[in-house]
Formats: sequence, C-alpha cells, structure tokens
Amino acid sequence: MQDLSQLPTGAHCLDLFSSEDEAAEHATAFLAGALDPDASSYWVAGNSLLAYCQEKASERDPSLSDRFHVLDGPQVLPTHGKLRPAPEVVRFLKAHPDGVTAAAATITEYWTREQIPGYIEYERWFDEQERSSSRFLCPYDLRKVPTDLAASVLPQLIASHSHVALSKYPNPASQMLQLLIFPQRDLVPSEFRPLLDWGLTERNLLWKATDDGLELTAQGEHFARALRSFPPPSARTS
Repeated sequence: MQDLSQLPTGAHCLDLFSSEDEAAEHATAFLAGALDPDASSYWVAGNSLLAYCQEKASERDPSLSDRFHVLDGPQVLPTHGKLRPAPEVVRFLKAHPDGVTAAAATITEYWTREQIPGYIEYERWFDEQERSSSRFLCPYDLRKVPTDLAASVLPQLIASHSHVALSKYPNPASQMLQLLIFPQRDLVPSEFRPLLDWGLTERNLLWKATDDGLELTAQGEHFARALRSFPPPSARTS
C-alpha cells in the first residue's frame, strides 16, 4: 500500500516503519483518509511522540493534529489468558458503531521476546473480527523486531493483515528485514531487488530449504543488529 490516505474501508493494514518521522508520515496519511473525522484516532505511547506527531500532521492539515492521543499503557491487555484491546480502545469502538479509522502505535513499545507469540495471536483474532465499515492500521517499528525471530514473526504478521505499508526509510537493516516477508523472488518490489541481490551475494540472506521465503544467515543477523539492536526484555515494560 503506497498511499495510506487511500486505504479502503474494511482494511486491517500492517504498517512497517523505521523512524519516528516515517511513523508520523504514515499516521498523517492514514488519518487524512478518514471519512468521519470524529470517528478517527491514532494512539501513541507518550507525550513526546504525541507532540511530534501533532507537529508533523499540522504541516499537512492542522485539523489532523487533534486526532492523536496518548494511550496510558499497552493497547492490548491480558484478558482470560489472551491479549485483547484495552478498555479505552473498546470504548472508542463502541462509541462509533458506524465505523472508525483507528490505529495504536504501542505494540513494539511494550512487547518482549517472550510475549511476541501472544501478540501474533491477537492480530490473528483481530483480523477475523467484523470491520467492513472501518479502517485499521497496525504500526510496527522494524527497529524493535528481534533479528533472530524476524524470519518467523514478519511473515506471520503479514498473514494476519489485509494490507501492508512498507518502510521506505533508507536503513539497510530494516530494508533487509522486510525482504523476509516475500515468499518468492518475483513478489519482491523492484526497488528492493538490488538489496536482495546484495544480501544473497554477501550471504546475509538465504532462501529457505523449502524455497518458500528468505531467512537471515548468522552473518545477516549480526549485520542487522549492528545497525540497530533489540533491547533485552529487562529493559522494557511488560
């Protein structure tokens, strides 16, 4: 998906970004496409990011800045053994039964390696819910996807969304991680193919034995970690 303002109703879009600037650009475009401004919201994890997103949004349309909000905690919480939407999110959805344009950029702010399977289960569950009159965006910071799990995590996330917005930020580690979502070479976008060729030639990437996608080699994992590391669980809030 190239223009998130054109994301159709019924969409559940995975949004991959590699910088705060890119996240704000994607969020602004997504909110600009809302049919009902009062039924649109983009939640962030803190006041500093809120102010940044509002500033970026106001450059396109000052009215968009009012649609950003701070979510005081994760967007999903344990509910009967599963991760499900937080009460504030549920209240917003119930307040607009005719459909919403909604996103929350908190998952990669809060997850730990051990919790990732639970978040993937949540995305699968959410993808099965009725959303024909709504537009949903699921932002994921590629800098916070653990490199040794990326070949498993990213394809699973792709499989549980109807659309995907790729990061265009020129960070080679993030770009290389995104190659893992394509099961076949002919599905790789043309702008990513030089990186694919380089990754294979330098043996940072290999086709899986089953020939159904790519995986990082040990060297490739080291390369990605050298450019941006995933904080250990002890450094994050669960």
